[in-house]
Amino acid sequence: MTSGVDTAKMYAEKFGAERSVQIRQQMKKVGAENGINFQLEGKTGWTGDAHRLIAYAGKKSPELQNEMVDQLFAGYMEQNQDITDR
Repeated sequence: MTSGVDTAKMYAEKFGAERSVQIRQQMKKVGAENGINFQLEGKTGWTGDAHRLIAYAGKKSPELQNEMVDQLFAGYMEQNQDITDR
């Protein structure tokens, strides 16, 4: 598996530089209105292992699964952690 790729670069390649800035600004605005501090400056990529971890936590308990989702979401979206990194 490869490590994640720069999120800002990926957005710019996918949507164009100007549109990617608009998208990220809108996400940050809507997130702030809903208590989510989107950073969107970290890395993105294949998240299969994260999804497997969520499924495994769900086998233990719904509460653990919810906590795992919250932690992964916060790490990825708010703290710019690379959740694709093994």
